[in-house]
Amino acid sequence: MTSISEFLPKFLSVNHPSHDHSSKGKGEGNGKPDLTRPAMQGTRLGCPRPSLDILALSRHTCDRDFLTLQCLKCGHPRTILAGSRDRTCPICSKEMYSRFYRRYEDLISNSQNLKFLTLTSKPVLHQDPSIVRQLGRALNRFLHRRPYRSIWKGFLATVECKKTPYGWFYYHIHCILSGGFVPQAQISLDWKKVSGFPICFIERVYRTPKRALRYVLKYVLKGFSFNEPSDREDFKASMHGVRYIRSYGDFYNFNYRTGRPVYFPCPGCGSVKSWVILEYLSEEWYSEIVNRDYG
Repeated sequence: MTSISEFLPKFLSVNHPSHDHSSKGKGEGNGKPDLTRPAMQGTRLGCPRPSLDILALSRHTCDRDFLTLQCLKCGHPRTILAGSRDRTCPICSKEMYSRFYRRYEDLISNSQNLKFLTLTSKPVLHQDPSIVRQLGRALNRFLHRRPYRSIWKGFLATVECKKTPYGWFYYHIHCILSGGFVPQAQISLDWKKVSGFPICFIERVYRTPKRALRYVLKYVLKGFSFNEPSDREDFKASMHGVRYIRSYGDFYNFNYRTGRPVYFPCPGCGSVKSWVILEYLSEEWYSEIVNRDYG
């Protein structure tokens, strides 16, 4: 697969006509790859990428690979970025921030007894994936203790890693929760029992629930705030496989009550559930689909 840094300069150096399915027999619109294009030579597909947003991709720093979809009904190709969004890429993080805000905005606005909660861990010299996983397990154990499992109804959490001026790293869990009052002293004692570190902070959210949600979600954007590239790479490695936002209780159930699959329609013919990923096909199927006459 071709990455952004490899593909983008080639793409920008060539003028690509728009993809027109009505111009059969002219190379672009007959559903077959045009292998004569300089920017496409040496790639497996050998075909233009008409659905690519070059301006948007030029702002990405995640350097993810490309995958190419093709519609089985009309042959329309569409290029996407493979894999999960990158926490250290500003564009990926901002997109995830917007998605989470839209998802939880109404839920948080209609929730009662909202509170901020920050749970911390001991500062360390190096970022480490095991620390993040230990924090996740500690949070699960904490929320299953009394009185939290009964008094706190809904819970959203995200992880931040911050570098101190002295070069140490310390992880925080920032949360917004719905539920009853628990004294900070008790939270500190219980958090120390499961994590080994007592420092925490809790504060009631009064008349600004949406601002509270934005405050918690802003830590989704902190992955690209490290000044050193090595720190960003370590952060990416330590957060690999970790959810941007963790939800518990009523907020967790909300995802399943409201979540619906969204099928992306083909821009060429409007059909859904008709995409295949060309890079994942066997050579036999690849040749058959790419060279098919989509009439």
